[in-house]
Amino acid sequence: MACLILTSAVAAGMYLFRTGFDHLDRANISNVVSSKLPQAINVIRASDLGTRSGIEDMGDGATLEWAATVLDSVKQGGAGAPNMYEIFLYKVHMKLTYKKKSREYDLNVFRYRRTGSPEAFAAG
Repeated sequence: MACLILTSAVAAGMYLFRTGFDHLDRANISNVVSSKLPQAINVIRASDLGTRSGIEDMGDGATLEWAATVLDSVKQGGAGAPNMYEIFLYKVHMKLTYKKKSREYDLNVFRYRRTGSPEAFAAG
């Protein structure tokens, strides 16, 4: 009888250890993915969104996949003046992945591009 109790206690201990380890591993994965989010936003800010998509290595085994679509673009200038800027609004869908765990986010990003010179704007 004592052997049966000892065996069940060891089995219960092993089960609890495995369960605790699984939960700890999931928490670690979630923490790594969350810690990469500010870095991922900076990568998106620095990326050329005109390329429409990309995959970046974020370090520590984490990867960032992103895809950008233009929501709207407008050419901006003064009344009767040439257009000095072209303004773009992008919707960026990004996915952070680490050890088969991924989180998806959507952001809106403003970009502009100079199309004219300030002298032409002042002369216009």
